[in-house]
Amino acid sequence: MAPNSCAVWWSSVPDSYSALYTVALPDHPTDPIYTSPISDFESPMSSRRAPGGPPAAPSSTLAGGTRRRIDDRIPTLIDDAVRRRHRCLFLHIGDKGKDQIVNLHAMVSRAQHSAKVNVLWCMKSDPVFTSVSKKKLERQGELEVKSGVATETSKETFETFLQQTEIRFCHYAESHKILGQTFGMAVLQDFEALTPNILARTVETVAGGGMVILLLRSLQSLKQIHTLVMDVHSRYRTAAHKNVVPRFNERFLLSLCDCESALVIDDDLHVMPVTSNMRDLLAKAKRRRAAEDATLRLEGRQLAEAQLTETKKKLKDAAEIGPLVSICQTMDQVKVVLAMARVLHDNALNVTCALTAARGRGKSAALGLAVASAIHNGYSNIFVTAPTPENVQTLFQFVVRGLTELGYKERRDFETMVSSNPDYAKNTILRVNIFKQHRQTVQFIAADDSNKFAQAELLVIDEAAAIPLPLVQKMLGNYLVFISSTVSGYEGTGRALSMKLIADMRRRAQQGSSSAPSGDGTVDDVAAACLTVNTGSGKGSDASPAALAAASSSRRSLKELQMTDPIRYGPDDPLEAWLTRVLWLVATQAAHVPKAFPHHSSCELYYVDRDALFSYHAAAESLLQQLVSLFVAAHYKNQPNDLQLLSDAPAHHIFALCGPQSTPPAVAAADGGASGGGGHSSPHSLPDIFCVVHLCEEGSIGSDALESQLGHGSRPSGDLIPYTLAQQYLNKRFADCAGLRIVRIATHPEYQRGGYGTRALQLLLDFFGGKMYNGSLQGAPMIGNGPSSPSSRQNESATAQRDNDDDDENDTEEGDRERQSNSAQSAAVSSRKLPALLQPLTSVAPCAAAYVGVSFGLNLELFNFWKKNGFHCVYVRQSPSDVTAEHSCIMLRGVPPLGGDGGGSSSAVAHAADPQNPTRNGVVEASLSTMRTEFQRRFVSLLPLCFRQMRVDLALSCLVDVADVQPRRLAELTKVSACSATGATIACAVNGVPQATFRDLVGNEPGLLNPSALKRLKLFSTNFVDAGLVLDAIPLLAATYFGRRVLKCPDGTDGVTLTHAQAAVLLGIGLQCYSFEQLASSTTFAGVVVAQLKAFFHKAVCRLVEHIGKLEKLALSDRGSLGGAAGLRSPRPSNLEGPDHAVEEEDTAAEEVRFDHEGNVIGMTLARPAAPTNSTDAAVTALLADSKRAAFSAGSPQSSKGGGGRRGGGSAGGGGESRKRHR
Repeated sequence: MAPNSCAVWWSSVPDSYSALYTVALPDHPTDPIYTSPISDFESPMSSRRAPGGPPAAPSSTLAGGTRRRIDDRIPTLIDDAVRRRHRCLFLHIGDKGKDQIVNLHAMVSRAQHSAKVNVLWCMKSDPVFTSVSKKKLERQGELEVKSGVATETSKETFETFLQQTEIRFCHYAESHKILGQTFGMAVLQDFEALTPNILARTVETVAGGGMVILLLRSLQSLKQIHTLVMDVHSRYRTAAHKNVVPRFNERFLLSLCDCESALVIDDDLHVMPVTSNMRDLLAKAKRRRAAEDATLRLEGRQLAEAQLTETKKKLKDAAEIGPLVSICQTMDQVKVVLAMARVLHDNALNVTCALTAARGRGKSAALGLAVASAIHNGYSNIFVTAPTPENVQTLFQFVVRGLTELGYKERRDFETMVSSNPDYAKNTILRVNIFKQHRQTVQFIAADDSNKFAQAELLVIDEAAAIPLPLVQKMLGNYLVFISSTVSGYEGTGRALSMKLIADMRRRAQQGSSSAPSGDGTVDDVAAACLTVNTGSGKGSDASPAALAAASSSRRSLKELQMTDPIRYGPDDPLEAWLTRVLWLVATQAAHVPKAFPHHSSCELYYVDRDALFSYHAAAESLLQQLVSLFVAAHYKNQPNDLQLLSDAPAHHIFALCGPQSTPPAVAAADGGASGGGGHSSPHSLPDIFCVVHLCEEGSIGSDALESQLGHGSRPSGDLIPYTLAQQYLNKRFADCAGLRIVRIATHPEYQRGGYGTRALQLLLDFFGGKMYNGSLQGAPMIGNGPSSPSSRQNESATAQRDNDDDDENDTEEGDRERQSNSAQSAAVSSRKLPALLQPLTSVAPCAAAYVGVSFGLNLELFNFWKKNGFHCVYVRQSPSDVTAEHSCIMLRGVPPLGGDGGGSSSAVAHAADPQNPTRNGVVEASLSTMRTEFQRRFVSLLPLCFRQMRVDLALSCLVDVADVQPRRLAELTKVSACSATGATIACAVNGVPQATFRDLVGNEPGLLNPSALKRLKLFSTNFVDAGLVLDAIPLLAATYFGRRVLKCPDGTDGVTLTHAQAAVLLGIGLQCYSFEQLASSTTFAGVVVAQLKAFFHKAVCRLVEHIGKLEKLALSDRGSLGGAAGLRSPRPSNLEGPDHAVEEEDTAAEEVRFDHEGNVIGMTLARPAAPTNSTDAAVTALLADSKRAAFSAGSPQSSKGGGGRRGGGSAGGGGESRKRHR
């Protein structure tokens, strides 16, 4: 062993730890030698006895005949973590991680005085040592021994470890199954497959006194983490942007300097003191112990324990709740259990209790105790649901424990049913049957079996944030509901549960004590609540649950509960603080509120340099916290994975809207604080941020790549808008154009609706339109991954620095130790000059882009915001999201070409940004117009099918643009074409949509209004018939209006423009096939009575029928003018009333002028057509004519004489007129 190496332990598990081998640390050659007594490192293997034999020998010889001792920093860190109930973190670098896992597990078991510390082992795929094939295991072991990775002793020791230790192997893709479970040790291998979400899920399952081990295989030093290619990077690359910069890994490594309970070790358990905390861990541990004994234990922890003990004494005599409170470990848990017990006692089945807390606060345990209280209160059917049965095992365990404390005996009063499904973990409880008083059941039900919840009296939803939001909404029925989840965002639905479901329930909940948050009362309040709970018979109200359910109101009340005190581990856990700071899980708190409230017109937009933002500089961390807080406060889909996307994904950019500053923001950011420190500087050193925009570059996809992807039915994760629209509209040229997609835009929650978001969008469009940059292109930073971008310059400098380090590196062990002992923070931050955090747009050259798009979950507020800013809807996904039940929507708007309004410098920017000019604004404008028209046509057709459940006002906003129906705008969009020969109007189009003529609307062909339907519509408009008689014609009428075909008449005069209420009722009745009663009960028409809706509907139909009448008169006048020019007589209108109507209609049928689609004359019919013998309309017309003649004859005083003479004269005249025409 080298004399200057760190003190190390044995590399394989021996029978005892009795030998000492002491050396000096490399950083302190003059420090005293670190020694430890032999008994502190006795192996658990040596304490086991053989069956019937004497104890094992306290010492033995290792393979190779040598023993090594461990560096004191490792056992000190483990012992200190166990004593304080904190967790520790080890980063292992090397290929012998399996052996050191066995060693570290033995040490933590010894420190906890337990030989059964369970282990969570997570990996990307199945490891070889978990295979069922023994031959494969033996072959792999032989290869490891031959290659020197393992020895025979270490191989046998590892096999023994696998057999005698409770290990839960889990794939990273199935990490959601471990939510709600607790382990004493977590092993995370395959570092390249880790994501922030997975890191948060796994680390938060470790209990206090445990450890987390990260295995970094195939790495020789920590520097290689900076260039390590992560699996998620393949999803970030697109066809035009493939350069990924791993900024997140660099920031992850730099953050270790603020983690007091982290160590970096190698294959031989050498401690690599890469930070000052690791180097001075022993001294800091001694100082921390001295300070902790004087303050924390005497003031903080003992005070909390005294308060909890006093509460338990007060509630000891309460027979129904006292035994359950005795199990609680914190005051938060006591208050939650009491609050739920009070709701159970009241038997209010229309109440929803929402329990939210961070990980490790005891939510599942509190729910289990509440279920035990419900059983004691007489609830019969209690259903429990979660993403998987393994998520509720803690809940079932505390149900059993609570029943035991209440005096129930297992097998006599209750029994547990265990699953036999091999896909679940061993001894997974699915059901608890209770038969002490009467038959009661606590049963697990899958989340997608919501139809079974109708029989429930109490429904418990654990880990609700990991269940799709539509399923959670379906679960809320006429029964009591307990919901529990975290709000950190790394579950399946992010923060959709808290920002959508709970927020919506909060708005609807009644004002009162039931909706006030609980958990802030004093001990006396808790005792008073307990006395209230225990008043009465113990079963609450005498009314049955079914009667209460029938009498309960349809509006549910909300009771919000929170827990803050940790239970799984002790308070002030360094690992929790480090994880929270690295992933900014505390960003769910309120964002920094600016002092000033400037007008939005005085704010300016700045470009945020990502290299500086993720450098772990103090000012950068402060700015990053503000940005993440704004994103989290404004969007429900935020999760820790978005932080890695924001840092590593190529062609992603961040813009911040800041208030007016006396000094440039770049200077203020540079002087925000010293390097490092994890963002502890004051946020006031940075400018106030009112809005932040996260966007990415998309497009520039070659036709070959597009056809290859679409031909195989696959689509890359990037380029969302080009691939989606190319697939929907079969437009390959649009995918070849470069564009931008706004991933997220967030405004400060205190200043929403203040115009800041609109101001940011306006400045952003001006920037990419070439109106902002006014400097020289030589050396100017350009956003993107081009040759002059900040990211590429940073990569070049980092690569050059690494090359210089490799050239100067010597092969001696002393030189390597010195380089590894340097601070990683100073090596990555202080060794280079960081760029400014905030850069003015006037000094940054834009990239070329022809359009700006956005994709979001469709809701009315967001849709109106984007529409107000000039974006047009071109795509709505037919199936709603499984997470939020919202339809995905894509909206676009064009960007002026670079240099169009910006002068010569902007033209130079355009040429430098993209010499081949791939923006092709003409292609985008034509494609956008075509896609808008096609989308509206498809959307109208799909409203009765896929979008029938969409809100009426939201569907109306997708179809009707208020700006386009204004008179001035309509006049600009209207184009009228006339006949060159006669000058008569023959066609009219509004924004490219041809306006309907009478022949386009009325006829006997399919898809047109037949004369019978038109007649019924006219009768309905005059209140002669009821609405039920015309409902069959309303869909065609509504499709004509919302197809924008009646905005103008063919001659260019005004058409029909309905009011918002009339259009909404017409859309709901005609396209979504709602009844008037369903419309009145919808959210859109809340408070509107059915009679008012019918009035709106009648007015809309009257205006459309009136327009059809105008079209009919216009068609007759056009025919008359054309017929007069040809020497023909104009036909009589077919809608005239009178006894001679049928006879005159026969005469007009003899002369028919035929028109094409554009209104041109293509021929005429002079011969009298044969009467349709089998036509229903002809029969109805003849019957009406005969009835009118009979009525006319009966009503005239001279019907027998004058009437017959008039009919005879008319007949003779008609015959003479006919003969003249034939001659």
